[in-house]
Amino acid sequence: MRNHGSALILIVIMLALLSLYPVVSQLAKMGSKNAAMQEKSLEADNVAKSGLMDAISWFQRQGVQPVRQLPFYVYPDGAFHPRFNADPALSSTTDESIGLVNVYDIDDSKGLKARYEVRRQPDNVTFATNPVNPSAVHDITHLRVPGGAAGDGLVWTLESTGYVYREKNPAVPFNTAPNEIVGKSIVNTEIWALQVDPPARAALSVDNIEDVDIVNGFIRAPLNNGISHFQGDPVIAALDASVAAQTLYSPLAAVPAMSQVFGGIDASLMKHVADVYVRDLVELPSAGFPLMSLAYIQNPNVTISGFKGSGILVVDGNLTLTFGWPGIFKYNGLIYVDGDLTIQADLNEKFSVTGGVIATGRVNLQGNNLPIEIIYDENMINSVKSQIARYRQSKPTYFVSSALKK
Repeated sequence: MRNHGSALILIVIMLALLSLYPVVSQLAKMGSKNAAMQEKSLEADNVAKSGLMDAISWFQRQGVQPVRQLPFYVYPDGAFHPRFNADPALSSTTDESIGLVNVYDIDDSKGLKARYEVRRQPDNVTFATNPVNPSAVHDITHLRVPGGAAGDGLVWTLESTGYVYREKNPAVPFNTAPNEIVGKSIVNTEIWALQVDPPARAALSVDNIEDVDIVNGFIRAPLNNGISHFQGDPVIAALDASVAAQTLYSPLAAVPAMSQVFGGIDASLMKHVADVYVRDLVELPSAGFPLMSLAYIQNPNVTISGFKGSGILVVDGNLTLTFGWPGIFKYNGLIYVDGDLTIQADLNEKFSVTGGVIATGRVNLQGNNLPIEIIYDENMINSVKSQIARYRQSKPTYFVSSALKK
């Protein structure tokens, strides 16, 4: 009896397992299908983002900066017009009637391909002020920059559509049977042209020259002004006699705000376009700032030791530069300080800025054995403009929609 009971229990267990098999099998199939769908969704997202990156690169490559409405464009958005060329090295798109279009393989064995489209506005003069297609590339300078106009090209909104499709017949369009779209994603962002417009061709631009104190320092500007200022008398400024004797001065209408120097980009936007954004001083990069980068520090009191590098440094607060060991320290580019600037060198430390410095508050340069130098260099300013002052994303990429074929 005991053996019969054990056999009966075993049979019941086996029947239960067999009854669960269809359920388990179905769950496995659903899991596999969901994983495949998730993979296609990620692929479509990546394709759409690739289109955005290509569009930003297109704007950055154009010879005329910012990319704006010129006399031969009949409407403000007409400047965005990627061109096709039979030579792939010279071609920006595979279909200039649509805009920026590119197609590439994902998986040859499955016939999967990727395609992105960044659409341009159609050539229609009756829509001179409003875009025909709200999803196409659009100049929104008038919506973002005070005093800016549509067509100025300072701010553009970009939208990219990414497709993942199975190509079964290359002779027909990608979205026509028997070809099959298996994934689609739409992403959007905005780009700003970072304009760099110093208030004067001067080594140092300040509000009140009587708030400038220089001990063992030089302000050099061959053929240009050493110090440009809005207020004060340079005769009574607390400058070294050698500085006062060699420096030319010029008046400023006013020390411009950050947004005036950087083409409408203020503190609320600078953090989005900067290569390095620092709020807490513990976030300062220990290895220094990247070369030819835009660094933005938003802190009321900033102290940096051993400062050097190149590019543009923007500080929303007071900036103090110190140097903890002997050596020569250089910064090539533009420094903008919305506050007080203090540079202190010890016994055998030398610091120089080649390019220009703008400060809205007091300026205190304290050299020791070796002088502190600020040297105006227009070639350096132009180099910064060409390498840094190009189009940049001003907000994160966000998804408009995403769709999958089940």
